[in-house]
Amino acid sequence: MTALFRPARLGLAVALVAWCLCLAGCGSKITRDNFDKIKTGMSRSDVEAILGSPTKTLGDEKKAIAVWKDDENQIKVAYEDGKVAFHRFLNIKELKEKLKQFKPKVNP
Repeated sequence: MTALFRPARLGLAVALVAWCLCLAGCGSKITRDNFDKIKTGMSRSDVEAILGSPTKTLGDEKKAIAVWKDDENQIKVAYEDGKVAFHRFLNIKELKEKLKQFKPKVNP
């Protein structure tokens, strides 16, 4: 009876290994390298080809701000008439570390 379950176990093990490899290769697109690929004047579809779908979008077809965010980074892109007007990168992890070091002065 155990011989019947061996192929199922082997199949499950292979599927688990494949899933883990996929997760390892599926890193976030919200990186400094991808941010550097974005240029003023690019279309919204060109930006989304680099970063994927935004986490949040505000505005309309004329003027909009799109935000991509994960645990470590945030990218904001402002569009005017469907083209990049400006963009900004923020390393959230680095900012949190700097804020931990900040100690406000207390006035007596």
